[in-house]
Amino acid sequence: IKELESKFEVTGEVLGPDDDETRQVKYLGRTISWKHDGLELEGDRKHVHKLLKDWDATGGGREVGTPGMKEEGHEHARHEEDEKKTKMAMNDVDAKKYRGGAARLNYIALDRPDVAFVAKEASRKMATPMVGDDVLIIRAARYFRRFPRRSVQV
Repeated sequence: IKELESKFEVTGEVLGPDDDETRQVKYLGRTISWKHDGLELEGDRKHVHKLLKDWDATGGGREVGTPGMKEEGHEHARHEEDEKKTKMAMNDVDAKKYRGGAARLNYIALDRPDVAFVAKEASRKMATPMVGDDVLIIRAARYFRRFPRRSVQV
């Protein structure tokens, strides 16, 4: 740091365990903390709050303990194409909202492995969202109501 400061104007803080270093910094909205057993990363919470607001999940309603749910029965994969033929496509307004929610869920999943699977499943349906596909995002929002913050140890 001293060598850098001799040639450049250094702003910001240095993350580390020493007395002259800070234990926690924010970088691109993410919080990085120095712990005795490694680093702890926490994603930008504003995206979780925005998803909750966009999907009206900030008020009442039931919170859930998992971000996704198991598909009912083993026949689901076999008949998925048949279901697409009978399901109706979302209207343009709902499809735009769905795609925005799926994209935000993908961004959140970069920092939260607990929602990675549901983000992937929501992304698979982005091209042609069908009526009822939004239950994936609604359930994830209900999960975020219960667990708005998660951190990852590295």
